[in-house]
Amino acid sequence: MRFIQFKLLLCLLLMSGCTGNTPVTTGSSTPTFVDYRSLSLRLKPGMSEREVTDFLGQPTNSKLTSCGQSVGRPWPCKMLVYGSDASNSLVILFRSTESAGTWVVSSWNA
Repeated sequence: MRFIQFKLLLCLLLMSGCTGNTPVTTGSSTPTFVDYRSLSLRLKPGMSEREVTDFLGQPTNSKLTSCGQSVGRPWPCKMLVYGSDASNSLVILFRSTESAGTWVVSSWNA
């Protein structure tokens, strides 16, 4: 019993994330949890990269890659990843618009 009390006290003192939620700072000094799964419901195909970053902030990771290999027509795409926890992450794929030279949302997975 004392071990459990000690562990709980240690978690409270160190704020070590014992709940499993990913803390994200949002400009204030208090970490808050960002639920990327629920935020993904507000994404729409065709949104610009700028609209997405204005809405979600800067991604955790990004890279240029090639998509569509499994359907035989590969195309260049950009991938933005939000979150670092497998239970709460969001991956957004963008395609390039040839006419405007911008990236727009093609699909996402939360």
